[in-house]
Amino acid sequence: MKLSGNNASMRLGVYGWDPQIAAVVRAAQQEGVPVAVACHLAEEARQTAELRDAVVGDSWEAVVDERVCDAVLVGTSDWDDTRVDGVRHLVQAGRPLLVSQPLTPSMLVAYEIDMIRADVGGLLLPFLAERQH
Repeated sequence: MKLSGNNASMRLGVYGWDPQIAAVVRAAQQEGVPVAVACHLAEEARQTAELRDAVVGDSWEAVVDERVCDAVLVGTSDWDDTRVDGVRHLVQAGRPLLVSQPLTPSMLVAYEIDMIRADVGGLLLPFLAERQH
């Protein structure tokens, strides 16, 4: 994965963790893009080398502020109602999100999140590594 452009001032937020998000974080860090904040992580994710310099929070509120991070990577591991609620709030706030797939096991929740995205005009990108985008 190759990032383009000037990445010097870009900062990422991580909301949840999984192997796909780990790969994106590693690629971003190779290009000089740090993870500024990470939240809603299982204990083993908190110990990963990729997140050692990140401020760790417990709630989606840690990544909602655009002054803290420019985009949020959403992982699928340990998906629960708390993560669903957080993604709703992040989409409502217009935060740019790159989300692992499948984002949620519920098509109803996925539809609701997409409707919110459409209402606010937010950016919600699925990360489909096997399709190389």
